[in-house]
Amino acid sequence: MKNFLKSILVMTLVYGVGSLIYGVFRLGRKSGKVKVVNFQAIPKLKPGTLIIYNHPDLLDCMYEVILVPALFFPQAIWDPIKLTPWFTLDKRNFTDKWYFWLLKIRSIPVQRDRKNGGVKAAKEMLEVLENNGTIAHPMEPGRTCTGTEFVYSKSGKHKIRKPANSVGWLALKKNAEIVLVWTENGDPPIYIGKPLFQLPNFERGDVVVKISEPIKLNDELIKKTPEEVTNFIAQKLLELADQE
Repeated sequence: MKNFLKSILVMTLVYGVGSLIYGVFRLGRKSGKVKVVNFQAIPKLKPGTLIIYNHPDLLDCMYEVILVPALFFPQAIWDPIKLTPWFTLDKRNFTDKWYFWLLKIRSIPVQRDRKNGGVKAAKEMLEVLENNGTIAHPMEPGRTCTGTEFVYSKSGKHKIRKPANSVGWLALKKNAEIVLVWTENGDPPIYIGKPLFQLPNFERGDVVVKISEPIKLNDELIKKTPEEVTNFIAQKLLELADQE
């Protein structure tokens, strides 16, 4: 009975909130505000896929949080239990709020104000992957616009915050198929202490989305440390950003 109720809630989330999110995404594409560079090449999700994306605070309103699941919504509706991604969300700002109760069904809370908060979340993500769940997880430990240390692409045009090693740790523990998603929206300024929620800022330019082919760690990478694998994935994401 408990699993049945969970399944009903997941389907409510997908067909209710998911449909609304997908509608906003379609409206963005229709208006030309959102441009997916290789929309026809979006890879087919498999159970146990790890979706890694950057966290640039699109439109100044964290639009990437709904954009990433919207990209894969048409696939998830056919198998919502296995393919609806789990998300890592900040515990204090999201999962502790009663009005986000429905999101808790598919969220893994991260308690960033505690020393081992990220470790606990990483273990929960591993459990999801081992049970063939799909996860969407940011490469960055917070929004790019509030960072102080960065990793740059070879062209120097793109950057992400220095990533936490949880991504590499997950990739090594469970050699899942990895799909990278790069999103950008002009050149956002750095805001230390920037408010979490704001009205959309359409003056920053169009939202551009790039998606990679699935990646699997080869035998050489499997022997590396979590930090080395994290750096490898970060560079692959930045290579995707540099692609014209």
